[in-house]
Amino acid sequence: MLILSAVNNRVNYIMKNQRDARIILVKSAQKTKRKTVENTQNMQFFVGFMQQFAGMGKSIDGQKGT
Repeated sequence: MLILSAVNNRVNYIMKNQRDARIILVKSAQKTKRKTVENTQNMQFFVGFMQQFAGMGKSIDGQKGT
C-alpha cells in the first residue's frame, strides 16, 4: 500500500519532469541497498514501474523523449 500511495503522489510530477523523477527514484533504490536484498529488489521494481508511468505521461503530453 505504501508503494501505491507513492505512485499517486508522484505520477503528475513524473509526467511533467521525467528525467529528474527517474534520478530521484534511482537514488532511492541505491539507499535501499543498505537494507535487505528484498527491499532493494522491491525498489528496483518500483523504479521500472514508474518509468512505465513516465512513458505514459510522454505519450499523453505528446512530448518527445530526450
